[in-house]
Amino acid sequence: MQIEKILVLSTCHVSTETAHGFVNKRFDDSLVVVDRKTGWFINVVGVQTDGTGKIDSGCPDDLMTCIRLAQENDCEWLLLDRDGPIEADLPTFDWEMFL
Repeated sequence: MQIEKILVLSTCHVSTETAHGFVNKRFDDSLVVVDRKTGWFINVVGVQTDGTGKIDSGCPDDLMTCIRLAQENDCEWLLLDRDGPIEADLPTFDWEMFL
């Protein structure tokens, strides 16, 4: 049996621009993103940062912050869900889920 840890956060922790990047598949293939009706699963295993703290896949800072939090908590996946919890220590963005 394999059990993996998932960090669940609200989609409000990424900007509308980042959300459009998910929908339009603008991120490097090394960043595995799985669409779902209310948000996205992001595989954070193997996502590396370089010396400047930028993620090699070229993802934006808002997403990088969420990925780092997942990695710091030994999670294999990050789930950004419109109904997910809002983490007080993370930045938030004011937007509504779009189709």
